Amino acid sequence: IFNNSSINIDDNGLPYSNKLSFPYDESIKKASLEFNGGAGAFKLLTNENELFLADSKNSGTAMQMDSKFKNGVQSLEVNAKSSRAAKKGEMEMSLNEKPEWDLSFNYGAANIKGDLQKLRIAKLEINAGASNLDLTLGEPQVPTAKIEIATGASKIHLRIPKDAAVKVEYTSLVSKNHFEGFATQGNGEAKTANYDSAAQKY
Repeated sequence: IFNNSSINIDDNGLPYSNKLSFPYDESIKKASLEFNGGAGAFKLLTNENELFLADSKNSGTAMQMDSKFKNGVQSLEVNAKSSRAAKKGEMEMSLNEKPEWDLSFNYGAANIKGDLQKLRIAKLEINAGASNLDLTLGEPQVPTAKIEIATGASKIHLRIPKDAAVKVEYTSLVSKNHFEGFATQGNGEAKTANYDSAAQKY
């Protein structure tokens, strides 16, 4: 199952599909995405045309999307499920570069990679099982962009511009943490030298 471009599996009245898209409109200044999916490989990209695009290259995975517009924020909720016969493949998602984004990704065990340098991130939340996470971020574009990562046994690699102001608060019982380029480290916190004075920061 799930090997068609549009599959009706009516859990909540919404169809499932291997591909999703939502159009971008200049009136959308803020957007949010909540993605709930199983285990797998995920690639995150940006684009200039559509608000959101998703393509499951795994023929055994399908997605459904719900959308709401309230108080000037366009909200999208995407739920993914896999059949028992799911094949290995990569799910690709692309987000429009223009709005300010709140992002929430909830996965099982996952391999997540992406280039989000051009994305205006207000909040990025990742909840996952044992995972490999490799993301490239750009300069912060809001007063305080929040990144929250909660995973099982994982390898997390975040690439952030060397001049960006960043503070990391972490709790780790068994992981090895290394924060390159930070002025202070220890007691569950690492901070760049320019953090307190910066107008925009992570």
